[in-house]
Amino acid sequence: MMLKILKKVLPFVLAALLLLALGYGASALLGPMLAPPPTDVLAAFWGLLVQGELPRDLGITVGRALTGLAMGAAIGTFLGALAGLSPFVMRMLAPLIAGVQSCPPVVWISLAMVWAGTGGAVPVAVVLVTTGPIFFSNSAYGVQSTDQRLRGMSRLYNVPWLRRLRRLYLPSLRPYWISGFSIALSTGWKTAAVAEFLGSHEGIGARIYWCYRALNMAELFACALALILLGAVLELALIAPLRQRGRNAQKRSLSGSASLPDPALLPNQASPSNQASLSDSALTLEPKSTPAPESTLAPASACEAALTFELATAPEAVPQFESPSTPGQALSPTPDASGKLAAEQSAHADNTVTASTPKMEDVG
Repeated sequence: MMLKILKKVLPFVLAALLLLALGYGASALLGPMLAPPPTDVLAAFWGLLVQGELPRDLGITVGRALTGLAMGAAIGTFLGALAGLSPFVMRMLAPLIAGVQSCPPVVWISLAMVWAGTGGAVPVAVVLVTTGPIFFSNSAYGVQSTDQRLRGMSRLYNVPWLRRLRRLYLPSLRPYWISGFSIALSTGWKTAAVAEFLGSHEGIGARIYWCYRALNMAELFACALALILLGAVLELALIAPLRQRGRNAQKRSLSGSASLPDPALLPNQASPSNQASLSDSALTLEPKSTPAPESTLAPASACEAALTFELATAPEAVPQFESPSTPGQALSPTPDASGKLAAEQSAHADNTVTASTPKMEDVG
């Protein structure tokens, strides 16, 4: 038990010791004015924490990041799902999404500052533009990974759209969406802090900017420490479990792709038109046997030849066939004619066997 606790605590202890060593080394190398010692940084951190300024700034930054993340998730997931369902939409939107994703955040920060001025709209807009393409790509790939056979079967059986969405598309989309959400969450709050540094008056990014302008290095390092702690908490408590959950969901979807489809996905019966298409496809797949011409059919024995001649010369023995009720149905004899025909065939076979069997005295 103690060994397990030590394995979990030891990495954090080593990280804290490494930060302390780097802080004292930088202070000794650059001087306390440019790099204050860790004791001054911790004192400034505690002062901002007690006064409530640090929690307020972090709350503003996280709130803006979550707002932009929610908007990016809604727009990116909707457009990505449409692109995954329609190759035409994918071809139309793929160049635009690639261009938006290739631009660095500083470009969007500058444009947002010119169009909307400084304020809370700049971080939200930048997070929206930064995280939207992530949700678009992951949602499109998730919908495209749906089994094509199940998609065709659901269309063939006229499965309702809501049931198809819940049973077919959402299980394929879930692992990709969770992976995209973890990536967007890890980058969203950092993008919001950068946008606040240049285009806002509130938030942890704006506080870092004013500490930089005033050369208040102790508070600047205290804000940096707050961001490090926030990133560590989000990574360990939320992002890492989400990534693991996404990997597990993807493994389950891949392992279950070759299994039978969910019975709840399909209705009890197909529509008449779909049944006809199923029958046509079945007839198309089945090999058709071509009967031989009548001129090539020969009796297999003398008994069958005699029976054929007798049936040809005796009209009353010819069975009466019922006309088929549907086109393409085989002709079937009436019950009376078929019974009479079977009795005559049995009697004629007995006489033929008796006549063809040689007697013992003839052999002798």
